[in-house]
Amino acid sequence: MKLQYKRMLASMICGLMMLNLVACNLHVEDLLHQGSTEMQEEQSSVEESAMWEDGESLSENVASEEENIKPENSAETLPETVGEFRNASDIVSDIRLGWNVGNSLDSYGDWINGDSTEDYETAWGNPVITPELIHCVKEQGFNAVRVPVTYLHFMDEDGKIDEAWLARVKEVVDYVLAEDMYCIIDIHHDTGASEHAWIVADPYLYENGMKQRFAYVWQQIAEYFKDYDDRLIFEGMNEVLDASWNWGGSTPENYEVINQLNQVFVDTVRSTGGNNTQRNLVVVAYGNSSHESQISGFVPPHDTAENHLIIGIHVYEPDGFCNGNDVVWDEGDEATLDATFERIYGNVVQKYQLPVIVGEFGARELNESEDYKRERSEFAKYFVEKAHARGIACFWWDDGGSMKIFDRANAVPYDSYTIQAMMEVTVD
Repeated sequence: MKLQYKRMLASMICGLMMLNLVACNLHVEDLLHQGSTEMQEEQSSVEESAMWEDGESLSENVASEEENIKPENSAETLPETVGEFRNASDIVSDIRLGWNVGNSLDSYGDWINGDSTEDYETAWGNPVITPELIHCVKEQGFNAVRVPVTYLHFMDEDGKIDEAWLARVKEVVDYVLAEDMYCIIDIHHDTGASEHAWIVADPYLYENGMKQRFAYVWQQIAEYFKDYDDRLIFEGMNEVLDASWNWGGSTPENYEVINQLNQVFVDTVRSTGGNNTQRNLVVVAYGNSSHESQISGFVPPHDTAENHLIIGIHVYEPDGFCNGNDVVWDEGDEATLDATFERIYGNVVQKYQLPVIVGEFGARELNESEDYKRERSEFAKYFVEKAHARGIACFWWDDGGSMKIFDRANAVPYDSYTIQAMMEVTVD
């Protein structure tokens, strides 16, 4: 048989194998020594050792062609699955500075017109979250974003979450991970001082539907993201209060409900398998508080994964500067903040021996003057410096309003004084 004919037959065989039309026992070497009539009458097996006359392996050429054909939902299109997650201590140590994209996916209210994801995301005055905004945050030096999420308007009475809402949460998570930043997602205003809250520190409510609904919601979230790598962190709940909305503390019985919810959260996430068996999880005390009166009742949940729990607290202190009308940051404020971090270190870090994040901190902008922005930047710098000295990672609460440091509509910094001041005292 002529060399040209041999090569033509080999090429035909290669094409047929690519289309899965040739039986696996077709023998190439026999074909190369038989006429075209015999080839049509019987199939012969293909051996990987069949060679082109110029020395190339036919099987190697077929394999190289097949590498270019990938199914639409192949593993390369999915988030990476890692064998071993970095532990919670390593992750918290690696967070330089975090930022909250608040008052967006966490918005709620019966007065909101429309029922689309965008209607709710923009209801509290912020534009939709964009990749450009998240890129801007990364460019300013942040390497973590907390994405607060409220589910109550996008789930039924049993807790079944609307697929469109989960898909939008995923889009935002993907924006963050595309910038190689850490991302925290939580259950946000399904809790707190609101008549809409269904997650409440109340034993009766816990035993009468809340426990099951809470577990079901987290089961869906965990399943949806279980293949994501260790840059994605789950936070079980946000600022859970009792039925009377007491911020200053509650009863031991109500604190125990928080402990039980934390345990349900951890157990539910771990049970979904995949990367969730090792995912780092943020657990909280009553109201996310670090005050002795609230955190004294906190008991860390049991976890089958060693060193994959983080304690999340919120700190808006000194109150006069963060929430009041103080426009000057002074030595008295520094002394107050020193005492705050001594309390946090003793009540939380040393007591529980778990890594800690301040999931929310910040100060309201009382006026737009350059002088006040410098004062606020001094507060932010001092806060972050004291936190980092104790191994605590911080996330600025940006509500898009009085606490904003980014102009979301234009995806540019709004308060460069504060951003730069915080970056000066963080470590890469």
